[in-house]
Amino acid sequence: MIKADQPKIFKSGVIVALSSVEDGNMRLGLGVSDEVVTENRRKFLARNMIALQSTVLCNVTYDRENFTEYVAVKKQDKGRGMVPGTAMTVADAIATDEKDCALFLPLADCVGAILYDPARQPRLMVAHLGRHSVEQQGAAQCIEFMKFKYGTKPEDVRVWLSPSPNGEDYPLWKRDNKSFRDVVTEDLLSVGVSEENIEVSDVDTVTNENYFSHSEFLKGNRAHDGRYAIVAKLR
Repeated sequence: MIKADQPKIFKSGVIVALSSVEDGNMRLGLGVSDEVVTENRRKFLARNMIALQSTVLCNVTYDRENFTEYVAVKKQDKGRGMVPGTAMTVADAIATDEKDCALFLPLADCVGAILYDPARQPRLMVAHLGRHSVEQQGAAQCIEFMKFKYGTKPEDVRVWLSPSPNGEDYPLWKRDNKSFRDVVTEDLLSVGVSEENIEVSDVDTVTNENYFSHSEFLKGNRAHDGRYAIVAKLR
């Protein structure tokens, strides 16, 4: 974990954390043993006072056409996907209104978003906003889900956007060749999220080797593939 890169917008009410390469690969089935990945996850979570068995994995798959599939998780879902052999919640984002249910998402180049509604009963969402999702206005759809599921008002939501690649090396050609940062911010603003409630990480995964980049690995610019992670939990 790199202290300077951690989310700052949430202040209190929620535990949030961003891992880095030094914390190890956070995705099962990717270059190292499941035991190593599980231990990486456990240590990273423990550093943030979160138990592995209290955490739910947001598991993203690509064998489908709809990339705006969201799932609300509860206490009974804790532990799903966090160790080998457990059931997984396939979704582009997971959300909760329960305090002892942490949300975990491995990432490489795609944007990870943490969305927090502190009003009334607090609500929390962790979203995977990859190329497929942003082409379908995924960030805006996340807000719509929170409105439908929890009665969230967009102007109350605070959002943090994770490290992501720059627009020159990784342009979103179906979104006018803009960067992830620009497209996701535009989509959030379009549904009523306040500009002052959006914090965008300035870390570029293409140039900053403290974070895994799958695209740079495929180009031969990184020796190892892997995924860093974000996690969020209501206090």
